[in-house]
Amino acid sequence: MASSLPPWLDREGQALECAEKLRVLTENEAEFLQVLSDVWEDALVMEVAPEMMRKRLETLLRRFVDDQVPTDWKADREAGTETAVKEDSKKG
Repeated sequence: MASSLPPWLDREGQALECAEKLRVLTENEAEFLQVLSDVWEDALVMEVAPEMMRKRLETLLRRFVDDQVPTDWKADREAGTETAVKEDSKKG
């Protein structure tokens, strides 16, 4: 499954090359997929419609991402400006 996913990119759009970062991200992704699989399986066992479960998970993910990404960063990225990248880099 991982082979069909795009590479991990940094805030400037460059592929991550640090082996430790890639290892942690890959492990986190595997853990997330396991939890997601468990949630999906539980819902189906409890007779939740698969399409309803898909929509609910999409909504939860969208809400989570919207809460995590600062509004000004999203607006700058959508406008194609570099301010978001520069300002966000200063924070981390």
